[in-house]
Amino acid sequence: MTAAIVRGMHRKIFFVPFLESWSAVDAQREWTEVHAPIWLASPGLRGYVQNRPIAEPWNPVPNLACAEDWFDSRDAERALHETPHYRDVVLPDEERLFKRANAWVSTVSAVEVLVGGPAQRFRVLSLGGSTPDPTAVAGQERLEVLHVRRDPPLTSSPRIVSAWASTIDLARDVAMRFGGFSFVTEPAVLMTPPSPPWSDEHRM
Repeated sequence: MTAAIVRGMHRKIFFVPFLESWSAVDAQREWTEVHAPIWLASPGLRGYVQNRPIAEPWNPVPNLACAEDWFDSRDAERALHETPHYRDVVLPDEERLFKRANAWVSTVSAVEVLVGGPAQRFRVLSLGGSTPDPTAVAGQERLEVLHVRRDPPLTSSPRIVSAWASTIDLARDVAMRFGGFSFVTEPAVLMTPPSPPWSDEHRM
């Protein structure tokens, strides 16, 4: 099949660990219930998704947050960083919750769609795995490669493989097939991005 390359708005993806002073349960609750509304109030924000790790013994995710956001342009993001809301509200909240010095962040320069389809309840993210043969990964509803500007943690390749699955069992099986550092999340679409495959059906 011919892969489709999708380019769009200014899109970023983040991996950032929580401070050790937070338990995993408390950190996830603060991120989803306290930090999310603060970030959603950011001027110029056009989309926001939290990829929330699944709490399963087989899911090899450290105590971290993974999120994506969208702006009209890089200049729009820079403008946010100059606002009182970012300086006086967002930054202090991040400093009480995250190890900001250990954050990894990159622009998503392109999305290579290998298998088209809608977003589903579960999402597998794979760092350092090989690009899977779409015909060999049976059952996934959507399969993509996110091309990023910087090599993700634990890798020397500027890409992240992303796949959606409708059940936790299927997501686990897909993660095991990818290799590299692969983990399962349950995405929460808190502001619907203006690009596929997200839609208002996935809002939480």
